[in-house]
This record gives sequence, structure tokens and C-alpha cells, in this order.
Amino acid sequence: MKRIMLLLTCLLVLGWTNNALCSSFDSQVGLLKYEISKLDKIDNQEESELRKSMIEANIEYVSGSIRLKIKQLEEKLEQIKLKITKLQ
Repeated sequence: MKRIMLLLTCLLVLGWTNNALCSSFDSQVGLLKYEISKLDKIDNQEESELRKSMIEANIEYVSGSIRLKIKQLEEKLEQIKLKITKLQ
């Protein structure tokens, strides 16, 4: 659960930096919230395992998207640093 909360916090921060990605992240977070709420109500062990697998897959997708966005931002930062150095 801590991992999910950390990812949700990261998603909020990313949402502020890039609105184009925000809607995609919002839909993934909405799906995660829905799956988590359904998980608490399931009595069937097999269905519970399936839901857990779906949640883990969504977490991997979102965390991969976050890593990609961080890499893109780091590359932009390096470009800005180079431009600043050239201006000095």
C-alpha cells in the first residue's frame, strides 16, 4: 500500500509538470483505485489473485511512465544547462 501511495504522489507531481500526460495518469490512477476498492470486497481467492495481478500490472505501467518522464526531464535539464554555459 505504501508503494501505491508513493506512486500516486509521484503522479500528482507529474500532473503539474505536464498536462498532456496527466489525463493518461488520471485514468490509470482511477483504474487502480477502482481495483483496490473491489479487492476488499472479494471473497473468492482466485478472483482476488487476478485483481492483485491487474493492480501490479497497472503499477508497473505507471511507474514505467514515471521513469520515462523523469528521464525526459533530466535530458531537458541537461540541454538547459548547456545553453546557460554557452551564454556565460
